[in-house]
Amino acid sequence: MRLLLRVSLLLMSLFTSHQVWAHAKPQAQSPLANAQLNEAKEIRLQFSETLEPAFCTVQLFNENGVKINLAKPTIDDKTLFVALPALIKGRYSVKWSVVSVDGHRTKSSYYFFIK
Repeated sequence: MRLLLRVSLLLMSLFTSHQVWAHAKPQAQSPLANAQLNEAKEIRLQFSETLEPAFCTVQLFNENGVKINLAKPTIDDKTLFVALPALIKGRYSVKWSVVSVDGHRTKSSYYFFIK
């Protein structure tokens, strides 16, 4: 009985789409990591999978670790974007977390600079 169950599970895993286990991976971002810009008007992140809007967040912190208030991000299929307020000179940290429609969470962070 156990052998039959194991064989059945193995066969199911072979014939199941691997996309089911996919995670939303970043494909493009703006501003780019470590970019040195005169200004930044928005954060735009494009992913490999369709996003679940209710569970996607983006946060921005200045070089002192103070959180900058942002609106809730807008999600358009695989792209997340949020408008930025006017930013002063300094280093900024973007922290994002997204959930793809298959339920997998992905998160990361990066820096950019306003000169």
